[in-house]
Amino acid sequence: MSLLFGFVCVSAAVFGLACQSPVPENNLEIAFLDVGHGSSVLLRTPDGRVCLVDGGPTFAGANDVCPVLDSLGITRLDYVFSTNYSDGRAGGLDEVIRYVGGSKAITEGCFDRGKTQGNIAYSEYFLAAGEKRRAIRLGETFELGDVTITCCARGGRVLDAKHRAPRSEEDRSVALLVSYSGFDLLLPGDLCAVEDQNRLDLGAELAEAAGSVELLAVPDFGSFGSVSFKFIQRLNPVASVLSSARGDSSVTERTMSQLTKRHRRLYMNHAPAVGLAQSVTDARGDVWVTVGQGFYTVAGDTFRTYR
Repeated sequence: MSLLFGFVCVSAAVFGLACQSPVPENNLEIAFLDVGHGSSVLLRTPDGRVCLVDGGPTFAGANDVCPVLDSLGITRLDYVFSTNYSDGRAGGLDEVIRYVGGSKAITEGCFDRGKTQGNIAYSEYFLAAGEKRRAIRLGETFELGDVTITCCARGGRVLDAKHRAPRSEEDRSVALLVSYSGFDLLLPGDLCAVEDQNRLDLGAELAEAAGSVELLAVPDFGSFGSVSFKFIQRLNPVASVLSSARGDSSVTERTMSQLTKRHRRLYMNHAPAVGLAQSVTDARGDVWVTVGQGFYTVAGDTFRTYR
């Protein structure tokens, strides 16, 4: 795991240089994009390959994701992942796919949980992905140079755990583990860690499958059931990123308290509408992460990796 060893001020000049570079130099670049109440994560590997995980809600693909691609000079996508078919995650994917030139501009494919869903977000994504659409397999691994992406959950089943009948579209989420140079990022989609009549607790099993991580993308937009003590204890993230909209009321104080215990850092696109705001780094927009050899930065804060 990692320890915070210093604070680096956010510099517009530094990020400006990163945006102008067509290929990151030996660094993995990750951007948690500001798409409102939804999620979209962009990854660019040291060898220049590009992955998009979700596209935010309807219109966010065109209004929020595509301008970032344009600023980085990205004209194609190697991989597209849809973690589930809810509007907050799949709603903008079709807009991004069409912007880069349609499915022919997706080098490797569009990967999702498979099957169908009777909503507009899925229908538009299905049409845009076309013949490049693939059902991801549980345990499937994608090698992108030195970066590895592993599917840890899909369709209500977690790696090395028994299948449980999903109660919602969110329970069917694809969960991805991104690994590079001793750094691990868990993207759990909307899998929850607290069970109720509408949702399964798949978080505990997912944490066991993923193990210790440096960075966690907070599932289910910080809702009451998004994390639990057991979930956080097993993952033991140094930092977490919570995709949030301005004045987002879905984020609970319970979730924020869990994520900031023991000096853990919590980053959000925008400050929460609830208390504990002093515990949050408000990025006021996209949250950028850079992962290098032996270090990583989150919104300008620098951490070491020791593994």
